[in-house]
Amino acid sequence: MKVCHLIDHMGLGGAQTMVLDLLEGRGPTVEPSVISLRGGSLSETFDRLTDCGVSYRTLGLTKANPLGILQLRQALNETKVDLLHVHLDYSNIFGVATALSLGANRPIFPGFLMFIFTWRPLGSTNSFNVGLLSSR
Repeated sequence: MKVCHLIDHMGLGGAQTMVLDLLEGRGPTVEPSVISLRGGSLSETFDRLTDCGVSYRTLGLTKANPLGILQLRQALNETKVDLLHVHLDYSNIFGVATALSLGANRPIFPGFLMFIFTWRPLGSTNSFNVGLLSSR
């Protein structure tokens, strides 16, 4: 099974540690890859990915280079992954949109979702920040 982990960046953080732990503990039938939307990887992260034989690619997405997102579509189309596992906010947004644009019937697995929005009840001047949290 080909699994692609899409993450905002592979810097220091809990989601990054979870991805590395999943990769190091994977079963023999899993062919993983990692794509990060932007740079900022730690050398230790790169070493751990290399040690467990996982391909790693960064798209270099920045405000100055928003077209890096097109590389994501191309990468997913070329690798024909069976499962896209997305991590963190931008990867959730861009990963789901890109996967749906390919038209293929492949599962998308959000690792962690958190949406925060402002809610104002009808007729009230008070507003509330509401967070929806879901770990899957």
